[in-house]
Amino acid sequence: MTHDPALLDLEPEEMRRLGYRMVDMVVDHWAHMSDKPAAVDLEVADIRPRLREPLPEAAGSWETALEKAQHDVFESMGQIAHPRFLAFVPGPSNPVAALADIMTSGYNTAASLWRETPGPVELELTTLEWVKELCGLQNQADGVFTSGGSVANMIGLAVARDARLAGDMNGAVIYCTDQTHSCVARGLRILGFQPEQLHAIPVDSEFSMDLTVLRAAINSDRVAGKRPFAIVANAGTTNTGSVDDLNAIADLAAEQDLWVHVDGAYGGAGTLSQEGQRLMAGMERADSVVIDPHKWLFQPYEAGICFVRDAGLMGHAFASNPEYLQDVAEGEDEVNFSERGIQLSRGLRAFKLW
Repeated sequence: MTHDPALLDLEPEEMRRLGYRMVDMVVDHWAHMSDKPAAVDLEVADIRPRLREPLPEAAGSWETALEKAQHDVFESMGQIAHPRFLAFVPGPSNPVAALADIMTSGYNTAASLWRETPGPVELELTTLEWVKELCGLQNQADGVFTSGGSVANMIGLAVARDARLAGDMNGAVIYCTDQTHSCVARGLRILGFQPEQLHAIPVDSEFSMDLTVLRAAINSDRVAGKRPFAIVANAGTTNTGSVDDLNAIADLAAEQDLWVHVDGAYGGAGTLSQEGQRLMAGMERADSVVIDPHKWLFQPYEAGICFVRDAGLMGHAFASNPEYLQDVAEGEDEVNFSERGIQLSRGLRAFKLW
């Protein structure tokens, strides 16, 4: 196999032709969405042989590759934006956001270090402020866009761990319900907690956290010498959409000096409606909150957000200062998203929502 750097380039007119073809395909997809099946009925034997090919020895035409991708990839999947795609919680996206991703990729846009990409970073900061206002979370200080709820929840819990445990995780206990999304348990394992440090509280007849059982569990754990430090409350569970009593949980947490993390990945954006505001009352009191724009804010994958109420705690959990980042002095008001999450290299996720 020979290497020719020119193979990565396209003449401007050829790139336009390819781009117009792709845009036409996407527009046709949206225009005829209702004519397609909402779900696909494929077995591994139906699709894998089409795509498991030997590594090509030479480049082929983009026309051939695009035709194959349209049939074997993009038409071989459930159509999440279909009007009858009701089985799962992801939102249906929207055409403007889909086209926005062309700009983001076309400019190869990063949004990590302010000095490197000040425009994209400021755009993400603005969009975070808008989401806070939309969802009634103006008292949340810092935020970061993520790939989705799994990473956003892990970021919030990492901040809680560092803020409340001071590096000592022995005997620490965190509470959730038996309806809490599985990513919470998985994220805690990644953060170094043992499975027995997560206590799943039963739910009531409305599938919400039983606060009587929660209070008893906290008191029992303290008597046993354990160290309760956080509660994960649900603002819309994946199973039923149930919402915990967020105000009551915030009251109990204040009494017991516990961190409150609200997983609103699914339902948090419901605060845009009056009924949602009633159900989510108290979410604004949380120490950290997760919202997924790729659900009820109708954005394409990937788009999650983690907010933290107290300024600086994200930086305390994630900031680092290796030599290769010390080439330029930082200004006082500059924000580096690498200090608010686990990624240094990160793309611009907010443009499609902005």
